Amino acid sequence: METGQFYDFGPFRLDAHKHLLLRANQTVALTPKALDTLLLLVENSDRVMEKDELMKTLWPNSFVEEANLAQHISTLRKVLGESPGDHHYIVTVPGRGYQFVAEVRAECEASDDELIVEKRTVSRIIVEENQSRHEEGQPSLAAGSSEASFHRLALPQYSSRLRFSTTKILAGAGVVAAITLALLGLEVELNHRRGPAPSPEPKQQQLTYNSSEVSLMGAAISPDGRFLAYIDRKGIFLRTIQTGETHSVRPPEGFSPSYSSLRWFPDNTKLLVGGRVGAATADSLWAISIFGETPRRIQEGTWGTVSPDGSWIAYLGPTFREIWLMGASGDVPRKIVTLGEDEQVRALTWAPTGGRIAYVTYRDGGPGATIATCDLNGEHRTEILAGLRMPWRIDLAWAAGGRIFYPYQESRARLEDADLWEVRADPQTGAAAGGPKRVTDWIRSTVWDLSLTADGHRLVFLSSKPQTDVYVGELQQNGRRMSPPRRLTLNDANDWPQGWTTDSRFVLFHSDRRGTADIFKQDVRGGDAQVIMDSPDEETYPRATPDGKWVMYWSRPHVGAKLGPLRFMRIPTAGGPAEVVLTPEQGSWFRCPMRAGASCVLGENSGEKLTFFALDPLRGKGPELRSVHFSPNQNIFWDLSPDGLRVAIAGGSPDEDSFQVVPLHDGPAQMIAVRGWNNVFNVVWAADGKSFFAFTRPQPVPSLLNIDFNGNVHVLWKSEGAVAYAQEPVPSPDGRFLAFEGATESANAWMIENF
Repeated sequence: METGQFYDFGPFRLDAHKHLLLRANQTVALTPKALDTLLLLVENSDRVMEKDELMKTLWPNSFVEEANLAQHISTLRKVLGESPGDHHYIVTVPGRGYQFVAEVRAECEASDDELIVEKRTVSRIIVEENQSRHEEGQPSLAAGSSEASFHRLALPQYSSRLRFSTTKILAGAGVVAAITLALLGLEVELNHRRGPAPSPEPKQQQLTYNSSEVSLMGAAISPDGRFLAYIDRKGIFLRTIQTGETHSVRPPEGFSPSYSSLRWFPDNTKLLVGGRVGAATADSLWAISIFGETPRRIQEGTWGTVSPDGSWIAYLGPTFREIWLMGASGDVPRKIVTLGEDEQVRALTWAPTGGRIAYVTYRDGGPGATIATCDLNGEHRTEILAGLRMPWRIDLAWAAGGRIFYPYQESRARLEDADLWEVRADPQTGAAAGGPKRVTDWIRSTVWDLSLTADGHRLVFLSSKPQTDVYVGELQQNGRRMSPPRRLTLNDANDWPQGWTTDSRFVLFHSDRRGTADIFKQDVRGGDAQVIMDSPDEETYPRATPDGKWVMYWSRPHVGAKLGPLRFMRIPTAGGPAEVVLTPEQGSWFRCPMRAGASCVLGENSGEKLTFFALDPLRGKGPELRSVHFSPNQNIFWDLSPDGLRVAIAGGSPDEDSFQVVPLHDGPAQMIAVRGWNNVFNVVWAADGKSFFAFTRPQPVPSLLNIDFNGNVHVLWKSEGAVAYAQEPVPSPDGRFLAFEGATESANAWMIENF
């Protein structure tokens, strides 16, 4: 098939020039690489595209796994409306590749800026075309045959206003030679107009190959580019990049490192590492020699980074609301930035000149993250980018020439998709210099923990492919013990548990296994998941009503490239159409009790106040029940008691060691201090209402706790295996089982060049 500017198939139009897929004149959201895949298949719809050919064309200078291609094909099928077993656009040819099988209508737009050459029977051009097809193993066309009788060539962006009539027949060697010279001249003109050829995709190299059991927690390349330092659960290691030779590095005795807190001093001999020693309750920054000298504690703090000349260390305070500066030996610490009570700093990096610091701020409930800069007094602040959708692991790297690299999460459906982007800023003034630009285009990969060599030619980062699954453990001794949890959802998608059916037989969860988030249920004894709600919208967080008649959930429709307003939905448990219950306020959440006759509850978070309302699956929002005030900087998590009369409310500060129980009608709140533990979050009620379940944040591994009303703790499970992060405990109504979300990942260090 010859290349045209537009390709029409079914209700779709593919604009090859503008790189857009349209449906009913509305842009269909697709990543650039997915669009490249579709265009390649459509332009070659007359044959099977081998997998190797597709991958070499799409990633010409990179080694990628075949799963990347399969993921793009899956995304395209979802967007094109294909269902499993009904592939009327893209067909898989087993053992070979893929073919686009729908009827395609090609159209070249004629305008004043195009030269259109229409070929009928010019022998020389036909022979050359047939020769190239024959070399590619395609059937040749005889000169002058009916199949070769019409050929059209469009050259966009040419301004000479030349146009050949469709009725003219070009013949003779002289005419052909003239056309050939004209085309060569036009190509020179187009090359000047287009500028230099696009840069090749970054050259990438995997530096570590750790399994999920020893996934990397941090990594950094030395300023001279010779060494990689990295941390996993076994310790701190130093690897020579050229040879792969690896040695362990001596940490402080009893040291537990923090995630992403590993940086080099510019002399290439010491590491700046953050973590805790022994029973310490706060992180400290340590200078650790790669030659085995005794580690030296510098100062209490976290997420430290050393200036390019080695004289200063910028770091974060314990509340993540303050940026501090101190000498390289920990002398003269001073606070230079203090954010509002509802803000946090998530990352720090130095300008290559050493005169400024770039950082990322985040506000709970805000529109997204902001990249900002300041001088070494915390003054002359600038804002580079705002409203960024970043993954929960955020980082920055500021290279020579002013390029600031950061991870950006494009897909709302797949939370683990984050690519590397860049934006330019003046290292002296912090002034932005242009808009964001994509650096990488990867599938199912989270990019974090960025570090650069001193010359800025090499960048190392951690790339992980996290996967969340439903895990289930069997409870014993009234919830004080639990059998080792087992993985319930056995697939390569992401699954998030949120509830149970009232008979305690099925776990309710949402999953992205079909491209968008949909609602499923799965028997606790095993078997395949059953679909409850499947649509092009994003359906999340299912909960059963106490009478078992309805499943309530959130839904957000796709509107072009964005998501529409949040809707609270219901669907009959026995099957039937879904219906809208209400359109909630921003910051709303809901919970349903386990006991029949009790009411579900809607909570609206205004930023400083949490207001609870009765919630009916048919009539929607009911009367106000109670309001609870809290500090603006808290990230609130709450859960409803089994009888629907009380709520447990936990804050979100990093060292949280208590939570409160609040009656929804009358009566004082009860504060419960958790004995011997901090970093407690996700506090939920046990099925009997007599205790609670909660997770701790990974320090260094997540733990699952049972907590009674006196704050006494029974440890049910510690994730010392492949599960790197766990949250959302969900007990079954009969109290026999506990489901939770467990995330596994194999984070490894990668290096890119030519970026």
